[in-house]
Amino acid sequence: WHPHGRTRLIRVKIKYRFWACVDTKTEALTREGWKRYDELSTADEILVLDPDTDEIHWRPVDAVNVYDYEGHMVAWGDRVNAVSTPNHRWLVEQQHGRGDTLRYERKIARTELPIDGDPAVSALRNGSRVVVGGGTPMAFADAPKWSDEAVETLAWYITEGWDHTNQTNAKSIYLAQKREDMVSRIRRLAAHWQAEGATFSEYEPKSDGVITWYLGKGVKEAMWEMAPGKQITPEFLTSLTYAQAVSFYNTLLDGDGSRSNGSKNTVRWTQLDEGRQDGFQMLCAMLGKRTTKTADGEKVQEYQSRYVGTEYLNERRVYLEDGKVWCPTVEGGIWFARREGNTYWTGNTSLEGTRQVMTYTEILTDDIVEEQRAGESSESR
Repeated sequence: WHPHGRTRLIRVKIKYRFWACVDTKTEALTREGWKRYDELSTADEILVLDPDTDEIHWRPVDAVNVYDYEGHMVAWGDRVNAVSTPNHRWLVEQQHGRGDTLRYERKIARTELPIDGDPAVSALRNGSRVVVGGGTPMAFADAPKWSDEAVETLAWYITEGWDHTNQTNAKSIYLAQKREDMVSRIRRLAAHWQAEGATFSEYEPKSDGVITWYLGKGVKEAMWEMAPGKQITPEFLTSLTYAQAVSFYNTLLDGDGSRSNGSKNTVRWTQLDEGRQDGFQMLCAMLGKRTTKTADGEKVQEYQSRYVGTEYLNERRVYLEDGKVWCPTVEGGIWFARREGNTYWTGNTSLEGTRQVMTYTEILTDDIVEEQRAGESSESR
């Protein structure tokens, strides 16, 4: 009983809506490529991570939630370029124990505010980590649409090839390569196409050792169909099997990439065309790899760890210029996002929830009812 009169403290459950969202610079990865909030609809499928099985799948968008928002947002540092509301959801692995008893518990945490039993990310002990990359790739096709040789040839065309139009307006493709190990791979592909009746001809080496190939009838049409405008399209990527995607990824790096096996184990893909950068980032995401576009705009760099330690987030408060936040609702709860070229897994919006609260309520006794009646009678006179 409350000490000050005819009220009692009781526990009740209330239903509420909460908006765990990101800013409008944050994009989602769909089967059709990267999309902003105002391009996304329930007709789309976006890339998700199942937090229980750790599998990567395409899942339909159940809702696109957009709200006006005036409060502060939380921005994280360079390792995760995220700007989210304080109650936004993240998949984390909370550290427990030390030494031989060390273990990680996977759960949902909120950016800044603990809600419904979910802790705040900032409150997790050092050594805990946010799951921002990784997963088991399950978003590729079950059966191939293209031959393995066609997929590998396309990677060489994108990285080492160019289109050519001669004086009679006839169009073709040329490839050039100097490294002996790469030359032998392209020769193997040429033999495959020639056996198919296509034109894939090799020229004599130039004085600097560079060998050029002419890709004509039967090859050029396939290349242009798979990659119109020499772009890595979402349609092409989603038609690949997992094995073909791995081959395509590795060949792109062999052509225009670099792998450093030093202490940082850095992987970068050099490409000036923004559309091809977007395609490469989509390919990496489907393979469970986090990437970021470098500041010079010329490379896509791959992150080697799927985690970011909670002690390295460098959070700060910021405020929105457009006053809008958004988030999709999707099965699985974890979707793949990109903000200013930086990619990561992030949390789903939950439209409704319940919370237990304590409140005071007045106890209506017979004496109280009589008092109210007497008061109403005197007022009516």
